[in-house]
Amino acid sequence: MKKNGFLVLHISIFILFFTFFSLSNPHVSHAQSSIGNVSLDGVDIEMSPANPAPGDSVTVDVKSYSTDLNGATINWSSNGKSIGKSVGLTSITVQAPPVGKSLAISVSVKTVEGATIQKVLTIKTGSVDIIPETSGYVPPLYRGKNLFVYQNTVKLVAMPNLVDSNGKPIDPQALIYTWKQDSTVLGSLSGYGKQSLSIKGSLIARPFVINLKVNSTDGKAHAESQIAINPSSPAINFYQNDPLYGVLYNKSVGDSINLEHNQIKITAAPYGFDMADDSGTMTYSWMINEILHDELASSSAILLATPSGTSGSSDIKLEIQNTTDILQRANNSFSAIYDTTSNKVNGAASITF
Repeated sequence: MKKNGFLVLHISIFILFFTFFSLSNPHVSHAQSSIGNVSLDGVDIEMSPANPAPGDSVTVDVKSYSTDLNGATINWSSNGKSIGKSVGLTSITVQAPPVGKSLAISVSVKTVEGATIQKVLTIKTGSVDIIPETSGYVPPLYRGKNLFVYQNTVKLVAMPNLVDSNGKPIDPQALIYTWKQDSTVLGSLSGYGKQSLSIKGSLIARPFVINLKVNSTDGKAHAESQIAINPSSPAINFYQNDPLYGVLYNKSVGDSINLEHNQIKITAAPYGFDMADDSGTMTYSWMINEILHDELASSSAILLATPSGTSGSSDIKLEIQNTTDILQRANNSFSAIYDTTSNKVNGAASITF
């Protein structure tokens, strides 16, 4: 009984030792399979970018922590067609396919130890554009880009282009959107069908980046994009307000204007100011030859009349301040030039407003 007991104990110790050795020794071979992102054969295949858009250059790498790939013979194929074979060819670049198509990239590695390992990676594409819309004011028919001004509200609308496994476009409202500002996920603004979000600029005037990831509910279709938001200062431009044609937004006054008629009206356009709720939040400080005219504090226009029998110029300055969004302030100026010494103009006796 003692011998049998000793034999059983000896066998148990041997089994425990062999099990521990197998788990701890890296040279013990395992079946070639993978669990999640962990490769049990020690060879991984990766691509960058992870979510390519159609036509992007995609770099595919094969990596290993268990064998020296620099001495291995590596053969790459794309949809079954060989695209490169060489010793140490650990990376290759391909073009991402159109939306709805896929590209199967396979790699066959013959290691220096004589083993052959194969990996396959499927590249699918999708795209998403981010369209910014700011709350800043621009004049009618303005054809330029409406810049994001300090403390403006910017609305970002995602325009995804993703297809399902049957090649049919996926309804944007049936996608999952993950919005991130810099490194912070905007949890309350992300989720199913949340195709847009609005962000108001803070008192700390600094740029930020919005990152967006879009996924189908089954996770098979995905895309990502980002947009940099760089706040800037608002601006003021002056335009002639014609009694017949209205404000001539096609040409700004510039540095000076000649008063060729007995009176002229000038309108100031506050570019970029948040005027969505213009309920007394905008103040206009008009100065004529360094004299402030408080009676024009709520007026975006000024009426100038030329004195008769005189010539010269007057300096017109304007500062606009948004009293709610205190970072929104701008100023500009121009010169009003007049000459009535030769009866060129039958003007009034003074400059009026």
